[in-house]
Amino acid sequence: MASSKMSRWGWAACVLAACSDPTPIRDVPNDRDAMSTADSRDGAGIGGAAGNAGRGDAGSPGNGGTSGTSVSDAAVDSAATGSGGAADASTTDGMSGASGQGGNAGAGGTSMSDGAAGIGGATGGQPDAADGAPGTQPGCASVLAMVDRELWIAFDSDRDGLNRNLYMMHPDRSGLTQLTKGMNVDREPSFSYDGTRLSYTSMVDGKSQIFILNFDPPSATQLTHRPEGADESSFSRDGQWVAFHSGAAIYIIKTDGTGERLVVTVADAPVAYRWPAFSVDGTELAFEASGIFAVKLDGTDVHPIAGGHMPYVGTPAVSPSGVDVAASLSCDGASNAISIWMSPFATNSQYCKGRRITPVDGLQSERPTWGTGLVLAYHRFERATNRAVIAIISAVDSQPCVLTSGPEDSRNPSWSQPTPPIP
Repeated sequence: MASSKMSRWGWAACVLAACSDPTPIRDVPNDRDAMSTADSRDGAGIGGAAGNAGRGDAGSPGNGGTSGTSVSDAAVDSAATGSGGAADASTTDGMSGASGQGGNAGAGGTSMSDGAAGIGGATGGQPDAADGAPGTQPGCASVLAMVDRELWIAFDSDRDGLNRNLYMMHPDRSGLTQLTKGMNVDREPSFSYDGTRLSYTSMVDGKSQIFILNFDPPSATQLTHRPEGADESSFSRDGQWVAFHSGAAIYIIKTDGTGERLVVTVADAPVAYRWPAFSVDGTELAFEASGIFAVKLDGTDVHPIAGGHMPYVGTPAVSPSGVDVAASLSCDGASNAISIWMSPFATNSQYCKGRRITPVDGLQSERPTWGTGLVLAYHRFERATNRAVIAIISAVDSQPCVLTSGPEDSRNPSWSQPTPPIP
């Protein structure tokens, strides 16, 4: 790894993998904005004796770290490391990725029910499928060769006793880390572009609100206090603003909690404006309505990116260069066939005239997030079970690599970026 990247990510690898016995951040109490320390009656759980040495994921050689037992989780996944990745291919966005590095060895972290604030320990929760199927599909080798394996994919999951909390892992499935713990239904994580923070949604007094989780030092702070609730947040590329959905409208707010303002709203439309995503230059938001639209931050110049009305459209994600937008569209004959499609940001394209990225396989593909200009993560699920898994895919071959397994329900991935892609 280059020294510049080490300075940005060395602390994260240290905090999240091996430098301490970290514990998940617990729920922020409803009557305060900042993360509290441990109650005197609830100390952090102490890890048990070290278990078997972690093994590499099937098909990925590497030496695993030791895996500790957990106080509150009944089972612990084996820690894993991935093999070194090949250099990223050049992307259509004109960005070349750095060569992939071997995944960090995952050390078993301690766990807690209501202990001191801190970053979650690696592994924990329910074990992955015994057959090791996740991460071994035919598309995995090629797509992993295109990404930096030291970056992180954050997501939400109910793997901790059906409580929905935040997790993160490397794209090769190593370093699985639980970030929050509790019953506040933490979901929809979104990385800042320098990788030092996550915005996310959590319940406060029966309403969803936006929080910011800082990694260094570890803390969580409530950002919004909307009476109708707030969710579906994302950072601006410079890290100064967070956009979010509330009611039928889209708002922005500074990351220090000041400057909240309405960007765009709808009074009588059949659908609300949702899932805002900043343009690279920070002057516009892409958002979901009855199509994919864009709007200036002052609320002017609302215009379609992909026009027309479809049975399903949603969750736009702007590519690292800002050239393309990926979104979930039903373009294959029925509303129950939802795929990820890519189309130009600056063009009013017709629906389903761009590039379909995910295959038509009977599964629903939603919530794309870019790892490079050619690789995305997303969640996919069957309507019958409504249980989602996290997958990554290259835009050029349509073979998904599934990273999580059932029976857990894992959704809403967000992929950290190697550097802030600010023009």
